[in-house]
Amino acid sequence: IGYNKLPSKLPPVVLGAKKTDTEIRKSEINSYLIHNGFYEIITDSMYSPKHAAVAPIKEHIALENSIDGGNAFMRNNTIVQAAELISKNLRVKNREIRAFEWGKIFKNNSEIKVLWGVMNGAETNPLTTKALLMNLFDNLLLDVSIEYNDFADSVKVSEWTLLNPRRRGRISCNGRGVCVFGEIHPSLLNKFDIKNDLPVYFSFDTKGLIELVSKKIIYTSPSTIIPSVRDVTITIPYGCAAGDVIEFIKNEYKQVATIQIIDIYDKAKELVRNITFSLVFAGEFSTEELNKLILEIMDAANNFAKK
Repeated sequence: IGYNKLPSKLPPVVLGAKKTDTEIRKSEINSYLIHNGFYEIITDSMYSPKHAAVAPIKEHIALENSIDGGNAFMRNNTIVQAAELISKNLRVKNREIRAFEWGKIFKNNSEIKVLWGVMNGAETNPLTTKALLMNLFDNLLLDVSIEYNDFADSVKVSEWTLLNPRRRGRISCNGRGVCVFGEIHPSLLNKFDIKNDLPVYFSFDTKGLIELVSKKIIYTSPSTIIPSVRDVTITIPYGCAAGDVIEFIKNEYKQVATIQIIDIYDKAKELVRNITFSLVFAGEFSTEELNKLILEIMDAANNFAKK
């Protein structure tokens, strides 16, 4: 090494093991749910005979000589504890609830890992429940690059019978259910003295969420050409649908990338409507070329509408 050239400090090293794919996926899902207002909770994997009596599956793994009668059975579902969670929070005047848990259920001498959650509050009403949950799931699966058909090997979850028959849904692949969601059934809510709230529940088998490899995302560079946008007003007589005019323009002029209606002025006395369309043009056009094309489209569309 040489005189006075001994190293004065140890080289930097990275401590700890690298995260596994499972840990990364779970962290992504946790981050997504927390970002959407959920809190992670921990509940017992055992429950009382009271819980077992209202469970969707009556067969349970029982504990021999249970010291505490409140933990006499291994749970085979999580929806009963979800209802209990809502009930306990309502008793302390906490109505706005969003909670999730990575838990386990036990049935047929097997252990099944699940991701379940429950929501309650102002956003959970009969008109928006399904849309609210589907939007949550769509964005979750998009966030972790999973498609619905990835769930082919997942284990079917069983809380279906304790959801409101008119406000429930399931995600399945090849006939196998992998997620159930919807409003908790009124009969179960009554068991826990929940009267004026309609909490919603979901349960995933985590096999599909955790063990699948993320899809490869292909990045496409955005075009360096700024799209040209022009607004045109076309007089359309009564009896001619604006949608027909849009289809005509799309079919006849491939230079138009997108077209949408932005304004309608109804002239009832003249039995016509002046409809303004916004046209986005793909490709590179000079101002002169674009103006000429716009005039041609307006003439053609007006003639089409009059036929």
